[in-house]
Amino acid sequence: LDAIVEGGWRENVEGELALGMRPLLSNVSGSDLFGNPVSLSGHAIGDIDGDGSPDYVTYFGRRIEDCEPSGGLFGEAIPCVELAVAFNDGSGGIADIVYYPANVSIGIRDGLGLISGEPAFYLLDLDEDGRDEMIYTTSMDTDALGNPVNLRFNRVITDRSNPRDLSLSRELPLPIGAILNPVEIDFNGDGMVNIAGSNQYIEPSSIGPVFSRFYDFIGNYFLPRDFGNSRGQKISIADFDGDGDADSLYARGGVDLILVRNLIVDERSSITAALMESGLTGFESTPTSDADGDGLSNEEELLRGTDPLQPDAEMAEDLTPSIEAVGGTPMVSFLRRRDEAVSEFQLEYALQRSRDLRIWEDVPLGSAPVEVLDDRWERLNLNVFEPNGSFYYRTAPHHRAGEVN
Repeated sequence: LDAIVEGGWRENVEGELALGMRPLLSNVSGSDLFGNPVSLSGHAIGDIDGDGSPDYVTYFGRRIEDCEPSGGLFGEAIPCVELAVAFNDGSGGIADIVYYPANVSIGIRDGLGLISGEPAFYLLDLDEDGRDEMIYTTSMDTDALGNPVNLRFNRVITDRSNPRDLSLSRELPLPIGAILNPVEIDFNGDGMVNIAGSNQYIEPSSIGPVFSRFYDFIGNYFLPRDFGNSRGQKISIADFDGDGDADSLYARGGVDLILVRNLIVDERSSITAALMESGLTGFESTPTSDADGDGLSNEEELLRGTDPLQPDAEMAEDLTPSIEAVGGTPMVSFLRRRDEAVSEFQLEYALQRSRDLRIWEDVPLGSAPVEVLDDRWERLNLNVFEPNGSFYYRTAPHHRAGEVN
């Protein structure tokens, strides 16, 4: 791997980085709120044109002349800038440098004009077409005092037939609410990179970005009001407990720390705990995931008596209920496990009925006769005579997650 730092490229030659640095793109100079000179730089690496070679993008590529950006009460002293893309020539060099006139928000200021946050910029393939999109901060919402509340983003989508001509690009809004410090991370543990913030993330897909529901990690947990609104609050998103999904650490003033665990991957589930002991992490270890890719979820495999870690390790038991007449009385018969897995994995089996296949209700099992078949399975036979019409029946086995300790 080569090294790229602050717009300069140091080539890796047989494991040693070259002493000299080749400049890729120059930084933009400006001044801060008090007139002090500053040099602005920020970059990302991605495949903008989809040719398989990494391109270099800086979001402080070139000043926009005759631009008067706005800021806090005392004004904004940092210049407007354009994005710049250095396209790879396929041989480790630069073929073209193309500028894109994006309305980049290069600083987040509060109501007094003081910098309270940094811009966000990403390269992600949100529609899974092989071309990374440029995603950048355009503006922010503020409260009555001018303090930042929400960031707003745009996504720049290059033209499929001529991706290096940025004038043909499309720019679309990407509304992500209430994210002041978004990060690129695998939030839900499924192996895909997301853009995640303190309460929402977006997932790439072939039909475009899919937005998660707003989350607060553990149901009804919320930060105290004085904590959430305090100046100097920082939110860090990372996998703090090592289970494969991203958790959130809230810090205020270096004194108060609150770690809020993400329960998408929840070790309180006996199935998840057992699969993690077997070496799985992240979303693959959850009950509803299909770890071995054979079409049955982890919990379905355990309910049917197969191994969730081995594709089609053995023939799954058919849990479909059957109806037979016994002595002229209709009986519904179905299988359920009776071995240690029932208690170990907290498995439950319900019999449900419906008149229209849309609305289902549980059928009380009561003292239904149980026929023991072997060490693993038993059969329940239930009298379902119904003088007021007929029903459809199904079994609805499920996994009961553990309680919070």
